[in-house]
Amino acid sequence: MSVNYKVSYFLDRFDFSVPQQLVEKYYRYKLGHPCFLMKQNGRWTIVPVQQ
Repeated sequence: MSVNYKVSYFLDRFDFSVPQQLVEKYYRYKLGHPCFLMKQNGRWTIVPVQQ
């Protein structure tokens, strides 16, 4: 699952971890389980963590 292009633009413009942490919190809430963001091939990807 990839991140919306507007969110991706926002993450690419800031080089510190706070925006990434905010987006991760949002997707944790939206998906209902833990996940993290990873930049792969120039795109931000949501990686869900199944427990």
